[in-house]
Amino acid sequence: MKALLLCLLLGVPGLARGQESPVLSQDDILREFFWDRFQQLPRTERPRLALVLSGGGARALAHVGVLEALVRQGFDFDIVAGTSMGSMVGALYASGMSPSEIRDLTPKMNLAQRKIMTPTTMFGLMFAGSLISSDPIQEFVTKVLGNKRFDQLKRPFGCVATDLRTGEKIVFREGEVAPAVRSSMNLPGLLAPMEYRHRLLVDGGVVDYVPVDVAQMLGAQWILSSLTEGEITRQEIDNVFLTLQQVIDIRGSLLAQNLLRQSDIVVKPAAGHIGTFDFEKADEAIRLGVIAGRLAAPKAKEDLALKTLPAVLKAWQAR
Repeated sequence: MKALLLCLLLGVPGLARGQESPVLSQDDILREFFWDRFQQLPRTERPRLALVLSGGGARALAHVGVLEALVRQGFDFDIVAGTSMGSMVGALYASGMSPSEIRDLTPKMNLAQRKIMTPTTMFGLMFAGSLISSDPIQEFVTKVLGNKRFDQLKRPFGCVATDLRTGEKIVFREGEVAPAVRSSMNLPGLLAPMEYRHRLLVDGGVVDYVPVDVAQMLGAQWILSSLTEGEITRQEIDNVFLTLQQVIDIRGSLLAQNLLRQSDIVVKPAAGHIGTFDFEKADEAIRLGVIAGRLAAPKAKEDLALKTLPAVLKAWQAR
């Protein structure tokens, strides 16, 4: 093993190109060795790591599990970007909260959703065409984060909404966080558009389901995207909510294809069967996210280790 490590450190051509070692366990040991060295690099010598979180309603709570698994593996993201429910999870993480603290808040997220979809509001929507207020979302974020502004968060954060009048993508990077997250989560056709700075805003997933471009705008140099796509082959679409959910899922899936090509690593929790409004399945979504995060961690470590190998070797030689 010492000989194998020495060969790699000295840049032996076959090994430096990532040639498979004779024994799989040696690959694992080498990956962890270089991951450990990567973590020891000063932040100024590492790429700026970004976490990008898609929309998806209740199934996007799988992002909490993905984040939990990756943080346990030693990942510490410098930049966060999100759309819709991804903006909620992203804002909480960017504020400095740990994944376990975010997990503990999911029952309150569920409660906020129940405050939105009450029998009274649903009756008004179905029979009077009255769209539902998204006030409970903003109230929840304000209760957790206070009136924090973007520049008061621990990590750079951006989220996306859509201008209903123009179809323009609106990127939030400044101002108060709570109304920005609310705007990003405003499902069109269900929740009333939010009037903000002379714009009429709805869910960011309409125009940018996985805001990789926002992470790049914030200075990302390495991007891990967590994508929670819905299953768009449902057999029964027999009410207005399932129809709305299907339209959003199809649109999001189409948008994601081009955006994900700009990510270094893509994590896809197997939560597609969880509907946009199935918040009672939050625990299941998080569990599936943990599984996906664990499976993605080795590849993510390897990718980062290879991209920072010159800096790692330089630091090693200096010692």
